[in-house]
Amino acid sequence: MIAQKNKLILLNCLIIVAVFFIGLNCVSAQTPEIGIDYAANVGLIDPGDKDVRVFIVEVVRYFITFLGIIAVAMVMYAGFLWMTSGGDPEKVNKAKSALINSVIGLIIIISAFAIVTLIINFMEGGGGNGAGGNKPIDYGYGLGAYGNCAISSTYPEPFQKDVPRNTAIIVTFVEEVDQNSIISAGKIIDDGRIKIYKKGDEANFLKNVSAVNVSGENKTFLFSPDELLGSPSENTEYYVFLSNDILKLDGKRVFDNCLEKFAQWSFEISTKVDLTPPQVKEAGVFPTPDNNIDTITAISAEKASGEITFFSQPAERRLAAFAFSGAPLKSAVLSALNTFSTISGSLSLAILADGTTARIENSTNGASLGTAVVNGRQLVFPNFFTLTLPAGEDFAAGDSWTIMATAYTAGDTFTVGDNSYYFGSGGIALGGTTAATTQNAKITLDVNPAVTAAVAGGVITITARDAGVAGNSIVLGSSNSAVIGITRAMSGGRAAGESVVVSGRTDRPRNSVIQINFNEAINPIGISGKASDISNNIFVENISAPGVFLEGRFIVSNQYRTIEFLSDDLCGVNSCGEKIYCLPANSNLRVVVKAASLATCPGAINCAAKAPYVNCVGGICKDGDGRNYPMAGISLNGAADMAFNSLDGDRDLLAEGPSAQSGTPAYDENEAIGLCVGGANNGKVCTDANKLNICGAGINCQKSGANVSDIPSLQTALGDDFEWSFFIGSTIKASAPVITAVVPSHRSDSISLVDPLSARFDGLMMSASLGTGQINLASDSGNVIHKRVNLRSLDNRAVGYWTAVENIDNPAAIDGEADWTNVEIRHPQFFELLTYRPQVGSGVKDIYQNCFKPSEGPLCVSETSDVAPSCCPVGADIGAVGEAGLDGKGNCK
Repeated sequence: MIAQKNKLILLNCLIIVAVFFIGLNCVSAQTPEIGIDYAANVGLIDPGDKDVRVFIVEVVRYFITFLGIIAVAMVMYAGFLWMTSGGDPEKVNKAKSALINSVIGLIIIISAFAIVTLIINFMEGGGGNGAGGNKPIDYGYGLGAYGNCAISSTYPEPFQKDVPRNTAIIVTFVEEVDQNSIISAGKIIDDGRIKIYKKGDEANFLKNVSAVNVSGENKTFLFSPDELLGSPSENTEYYVFLSNDILKLDGKRVFDNCLEKFAQWSFEISTKVDLTPPQVKEAGVFPTPDNNIDTITAISAEKASGEITFFSQPAERRLAAFAFSGAPLKSAVLSALNTFSTISGSLSLAILADGTTARIENSTNGASLGTAVVNGRQLVFPNFFTLTLPAGEDFAAGDSWTIMATAYTAGDTFTVGDNSYYFGSGGIALGGTTAATTQNAKITLDVNPAVTAAVAGGVITITARDAGVAGNSIVLGSSNSAVIGITRAMSGGRAAGESVVVSGRTDRPRNSVIQINFNEAINPIGISGKASDISNNIFVENISAPGVFLEGRFIVSNQYRTIEFLSDDLCGVNSCGEKIYCLPANSNLRVVVKAASLATCPGAINCAAKAPYVNCVGGICKDGDGRNYPMAGISLNGAADMAFNSLDGDRDLLAEGPSAQSGTPAYDENEAIGLCVGGANNGKVCTDANKLNICGAGINCQKSGANVSDIPSLQTALGDDFEWSFFIGSTIKASAPVITAVVPSHRSDSISLVDPLSARFDGLMMSASLGTGQINLASDSGNVIHKRVNLRSLDNRAVGYWTAVENIDNPAAIDGEADWTNVEIRHPQFFELLTYRPQVGSGVKDIYQNCFKPSEGPLCVSETSDVAPSCCPVGADIGAVGEAGLDGKGNCK
């Protein structure tokens, strides 16, 4: 009966486990709406950034884990009782009972652990695919498609605060999508596949929203609500939801490969309408404005030369000699003499009493110099000579010979490169005078393949045969500087090249990427895409051929704050196999960014509804002080921000529109245009060239935006088209960028759950390459994947992330020119107790299109460190035993 009862209990426990594991998918579509505000909403103490229920179930899970350890110990104890029962039935039954109860308890604990884990997964947004009817709105939930899946970037970015009410909304997909699955008749398809709505009011999502396929490239789409978002009295949280009904060009659903089958992000709309026009950041362009071309002078190659001086006759080299003293016993002969022996004096060689061994010693002091075994008719002493008897003679005990030895003397020597020279027999002949010996040395040096020689008196001038710096490395040496002196080492060798005298800023390499950075997100309509399609709005021209615009592409990146121009003139490949495009060699280039035309009145805009800009003057709405209403026309024909405010090219905080509309010249960044600071003409427009006449002696001409006391004159003098010029040289820069710092440092713990991660490079980077995901290159060996900037969790949880870029002027040497680039990886709040791994791959490129090369090897020690942040983690540090730091395609794993 008891056994039957235990079986029933065990069966019930197994059923409970099965129900909770098998029912996972059924429950996953009914995720409860929880969040960090839940506790406060039900009257509990606000736990801050931690959901109180998640905290409670985590405590329960730890407690259950502790109970599980006890249960396992009980099973081991029952086994011990059984093993030590000795066959005693009473002890065996006791052990069985303990074992059964322990197993039942363990099953119950495992079931409870599964239940708690299931609840935690749902509370953290880990369950379900989120594509069902009521989607959970959680901190970071819905961002899994960001990064390495379907979405590259959006505006507003997730969690952005203080977004103006008149903002546009932009999303950039990783792959091209079918615009017909997004846009119909110039509006977003309003069947719920795209929803823009207030928090808590999803049913009333906006349905009258204009939509544009930016540049017709099928990746970036702009949504412009036909009404102001939010409220004039309080901040309002908004959500944008994108469903899996959006299709890629191949007909597949855009989020099919993502862990979450939709995308959703939130941002906070402020109470304000944005009427502040955007600006190009100070020192925000590359190449830096430059008014003067560098002076380049051709440099011919030069041969290195040096001097050797003979002060007196050098000592002759003498070889060691060995000779018998008197007639040798048994007509012995000496051969195989060691001519470099250092032994001198009288040597005694004798056959010992055994008749088979010979010994040689110094006759002067009796010191033994070695022995040799009789070998037929020969005695071999390797350090000195070989003694041989003629045919018919044999060695016998008591035979002896006296031999006179003369030691080797090196004499004086000198060296030229790898060759050493001596004097005497076999070397340089000693002449009757020092001058004659010097001439003999010159004759010998003439056959040296690396140098030529010339003599003047006792001086030999050595000249490298080949021009270039290699000749400087030929070493001249002497064993006795008092006799043979090296009076001038080899020097003066120089390769052919160019001497560059920088005038203004350094002329940039041909493979430079042109970059413009704005102080806020810029509207990509009309200023991104193929250069020839938008040349009325933005262009690059060679000043020597005005009106002829360079072909290429304008690319928007960095959360829509950066525009870059990449030429289409192919000029090589980088070390990763990617194509490099060049600007014209030895050229003076000008970049022009036109301000978007202001909306005109009457007709396009009703000034009466745009207070305080209620006066229609000259076709523009103006306020009482003559300031223009900054909004551009809906059909953008130049630069504007996300609220459609036209570019403030001259940085006077006002919008004048393009030169064609305002009648004023473009703002030229090359000119130090500003205002007089002090004096009788304080606040008047000036430049560095005319500041003495305009401002007066000793008065500075300060850049626009500072001490603006005469706005009308500044507005009258300058328009809002922005331009600058610079010089491009003839070189191509090929060195790879290096990471100099990462935050947080590798393997850090206790880090902020919300702060962005970052990596700093040793130079400026191409902003568009610092996006997320990867690029694919076709090669002869197959498809090669180059990773960009990515983030993953080691438990395969969906991680949403996006990047932002900032150029930094070295604070130790501020010169108005950025020196480094810092890239941030932004993300929703991390889950605690999880390990995350950021990645910067070889798809990242510097401003000269050179790819970043993640590293491994002896210099990288064992893993990434603060000292070597460009190194890949290796070995078990990756998280999988045996993995190497780099994969077969050059990316850190």
